[in-house]
Amino acid sequence: MRCIALACYILALACLSVPASAQLTAVQQHNARMMDSLQMEVVTIWCRGQLDFPAKYNRRKTEKVTHILQTLNTLYTDTLTRSGLTAGLRKFHEKHISIDTLQNSGDSTRIVVQIDLPEYLQARLTFTCAGDRVIAQRYELQPETKIWANDHNQGFVDFNYCKSVYAPALTFPVQYARNEYFFASLRL
Repeated sequence: MRCIALACYILALACLSVPASAQLTAVQQHNARMMDSLQMEVVTIWCRGQLDFPAKYNRRKTEKVTHILQTLNTLYTDTLTRSGLTAGLRKFHEKHISIDTLQNSGDSTRIVVQIDLPEYLQARLTFTCAGDRVIAQRYELQPETKIWANDHNQGFVDFNYCKSVYAPALTFPVQYARNEYFFASLRL
């Protein structure tokens, strides 16, 4: 009887860890499917299947993009504090980041973070703080990796690159807006 109880206990513990990893995988799969769908839209509607992809992307800049996205994962939480935000912003490389602080009416403060990794990523992060708590976040991630229509007169975001770099790195769901950027918002 003890063996059965022990086996049930172990099985129950094993089942508890599955949903968290399954949820993470579901978010990454959602992001990858969306990026794949956007790529197919560009190929079929806008370019009629005629696209010129870059020969290759810079590995070091791709690693920097991945580092930025992984740092955003640590900030995208509903328990973020102002000191946690400050610590998280220190993880970005100084030459790629600028921070503006705006005082709103009352006790709230808006912190706007601009990240610039030329030819790879432009990001605008907005955090609204009330006291020591971050009460709202908005991320706008604008990929600058481009593919071109066959006649090279129109460029599009390389969603294939985004699917292989952004989707596996992001642990929160993103949406695509106005044919220019991915975004995610979190409000308390």
